[in-house]
Amino acid sequence: MKYLKTSYGYLLRLTLGEKVTVVLKKFIKDKEIKSAVFWAIGALESVNLSFYDLKNKKYLGYEIKNPVEVVSMTGNIAWMENDVVIHCHGVFSDSEGKTSGGHFNEGVVGPTLEIMLFLGSEKMEREFDEVVGLNLLKIR
Repeated sequence: MKYLKTSYGYLLRLTLGEKVTVVLKKFIKDKEIKSAVFWAIGALESVNLSFYDLKNKKYLGYEIKNPVEVVSMTGNIAWMENDVVIHCHGVFSDSEGKTSGGHFNEGVVGPTLEIMLFLGSEKMEREFDEVVGLNLLKIR
């Protein structure tokens, strides 16, 4: 990964074979970033997604094992119990233009993934919500 400090935060460029969330979490910890939102475009060799089943309070996962274009990826960065939490959703297209999307768990970078990371000044945290069974943003 390479990065450039900007007026809004950082521009990151992940490279072939890197795991997106692994690299992004390490970067957030190393730079001691309190909170952020991000947008990304590029391509992935494979992607692991999920859909949240509220009735059963669990994620239903699926994987796309073929290369895809990242049509759109957006997310936020928060903390929970001293660990970085990346909440990201994405839409991805295959070689025929068919799209799939969902909650982004992990992906392996194809040629590149460009991430615009906009920093927040306040620390954003998550806490478990028993009603929906998810770690939601802690907003009082």
